[in-house]
Amino acid sequence: MSRLTHLGKIHPFQRFRAFIRALCPVPCVTFLFSMLCTLPARANELADFESARALYQDQDYGAAVLAFEALLDQQPARLTRPLLVLESRKYLAASLLFQSRPDEARIQLGRLLRADPGYELDPLEFPRAFLTLFEAISKEYQDVVDSRLGRKEDPTPSGI
Repeated sequence: MSRLTHLGKIHPFQRFRAFIRALCPVPCVTFLFSMLCTLPARANELADFESARALYQDQDYGAAVLAFEALLDQQPARLTRPLLVLESRKYLAASLLFQSRPDEARIQLGRLLRADPGYELDPLEFPRAFLTLFEAISKEYQDVVDSRLGRKEDPTPSGI
């Protein structure tokens, strides 16, 4: 007796499955498999970020550094959403600074500003030491951009 029959009748699902297989077995299976695999990955991306940020908020900066580095430094990248990459760099930089690793924090802030030169921090979210470092890096970055573009600051106020 055939696998498609049960007591002499073909089940509708089995008939549909046989029809799909007959049409294009490999492309359909590949497409469905790829769709099923990518959906959880995108959902996990946000969950992974939230887990790493929770470590930062719990002031477990050593674990936060490891978690954010795992999100940012893997190949292929675990984070594909640009906003999550920027936010991860920000929290990684803060965690590095609080681990007494200011040079590494500067590198992460430089990468953040290269990706988004107009990025601004919420002054209520971070301690003054981190805000000061960010402002210094932001100023250095803007000076480099201005010098590459040949811009000079206008000494007169713009309102005159």
